[in-house]
Amino acid sequence: MEAQRKRTLTQLLLASTILCGLTAPAIAQERSIDFGIGIGMPYSGIGASGRYFVTHNSAVQLSVGCVSLSNFISNACGPGISYEFTGFIANDFNRNHALGVYAGITGTENLVREETFSGYQRDIYGAGLYYSYYSNGFDSSGFHYGASSWVANETNRNGNKDAKLNISLHVGYRF
Repeated sequence: MEAQRKRTLTQLLLASTILCGLTAPAIAQERSIDFGIGIGMPYSGIGASGRYFVTHNSAVQLSVGCVSLSNFISNACGPGISYEFTGFIANDFNRNHALGVYAGITGTENLVREETFSGYQRDIYGAGLYYSYYSNGFDSSGFHYGASSWVANETNRNGNKDAKLNISLHVGYRF
């Protein structure tokens, strides 16, 4: 049952990515939205996202992705939401530099139930900040890449939850 759910979610993610790539140019001109695919925190792992431009310098992004593809039986996929803005660097006329705030799935962890010694996996949700550089500008199609930092509650060796700081890189393509 769980494997079928995971397979369905993966197929949905793949179909939405293909659909985003085919429809984004026409929709983006009319509604001030765009779509993207990528890997990293702004994409909830390996995933796809839709972005709505609040102003010409800011956007709200919804994403869905998988933080682990090594085990399709686990529930390692989830949503995320972020807010990005540009214009904080003087003379950045193309708005290539953007800062963002993210909240959503950030990882998974394997745990063991002491009473039955059976293992299970728990999704980890967190929040963080990221920087992106848009090669063709903030509101144009093209590649972007950057760095992310987030905090999430993870279970330590003693079974207690600790806030853990994480740092990673991300890369994506906006249609």
